[in-house]
Amino acid sequence: MPPNLDIDNQPVSGVRKPYQPQQQQQPQQPPMAQPINMSQVPPMANPPIKEQPVYQPFTPPQAPTSNGNFSSGLVWAILTLIFCCNPLSIVSVILSAIATGEFKSGDLESARKHAKLSKIITIIAVALTLLSAVLVSMIPTEDSEDFDDVIEMQEETYNQLDDTEKTKIVEIIEKDMKQRTGSDIKLGIKPKKTE
Repeated sequence: MPPNLDIDNQPVSGVRKPYQPQQQQQPQQPPMAQPINMSQVPPMANPPIKEQPVYQPFTPPQAPTSNGNFSSGLVWAILTLIFCCNPLSIVSVILSAIATGEFKSGDLESARKHAKLSKIITIIAVALTLLSAVLVSMIPTEDSEDFDDVIEMQEETYNQLDDTEKTKIVEIIEKDMKQRTGSDIKLGIKPKKTE
């Protein structure tokens, strides 16, 4: 049978010894650091530094500026469309919108070309509208004095004709009406006998 052993693996005798703690061994400390002579240290290779991307704040794209303000003529084209009711104004509005889009995208040459064409078409539309207004105002109506003058002149001329000439005129009118309508229309106009 093995003898009784104590904590230190010593045989236990009948008498117990008082407990005596063992001194713990202190860990060895490294020797004091010696100063380093930098001339003896070999140079280290510099690790490659990755260039970090440079982030710039977002700025919305701006339309390129030309010498002065850019005018596509869109406002004039729309006003011409509203007030003149000319079909050319539709073309002018479309060209102005194209010019504005091209200017914002940076295509200055094409934008100027379309804007110039739009302005020319707007001017033509206004001129045609004014010309047609002048021509319409010159047409005599039943209420105008000019119309009455024309009727009087026609009556005077008709009354100056003799009966054979009046009959010929009526026949020519009836013949023309027959060709146009396809039916035989009699005006029933008989020359007045002058006394």
